[in-house]
Amino acid sequence: MTTPACVLFDLDGTLTDSAPGVTGSMAHTLGRLGYPVPPVHELWTLVGPPLESNFRRLTGQDGAELQHAIDTYREHYGTTGLLGSEPFAGIGDLLDDLRADGRALAVASSKSVEFVERILANTGLLPFFDVVAGARENGRLSDKAVVVTEALDRLATLGHDVTGAVLVGDREHDVIGARARGIGCIFVTWGYGDAAEATGADAVATSPEQLAGLLGVRPRSRA
Repeated sequence: MTTPACVLFDLDGTLTDSAPGVTGSMAHTLGRLGYPVPPVHELWTLVGPPLESNFRRLTGQDGAELQHAIDTYREHYGTTGLLGSEPFAGIGDLLDDLRADGRALAVASSKSVEFVERILANTGLLPFFDVVAGARENGRLSDKAVVVTEALDRLATLGHDVTGAVLVGDREHDVIGARARGIGCIFVTWGYGDAAEATGADAVATSPEQLAGLLGVRPRSRA
């Protein structure tokens, strides 16, 4: 893999540990609307993919009923769930090293862009990124390939060379989205996906330090 000038990151399970807030808001939503609430370990597998597909699977609904479930989730998550997100250990240093090396950075998430920006601000990660792309409240851009395309287009508009860009993520839809857009993908194992979801990725990183090496950046010494 060549050294990329632009690096795109997924959010949940890649930059931040957001599972407790996401699964808690899912359980709250299902219980409030009268649907069965799966065990936490089953909800855990739904952290990362778009809300629409998750709640269609959980409720068996579509149309207005599906949208009501999504709206109920967003109301709870926006006031309670997102506050529990924390950066994974080593992520702040990795982003700092990439910026110091002159890389352009973007977030490409299937989560609501409003929530993405709030989480990045709350965790102190927002200043590292040139572009933040995510789903809109009307569901537009929830597909990973479309979000990746928006992030790349906005980076290019800012004058960055997106040739050879890579997406870093922890779920199979990250790999699929990167492939659909024709860019590389590095799968990280500290998130919520299992090993089988890495199929098709260009490389696998088991730690932020290993990821730094794959991206061709040397960690700076810190006191």
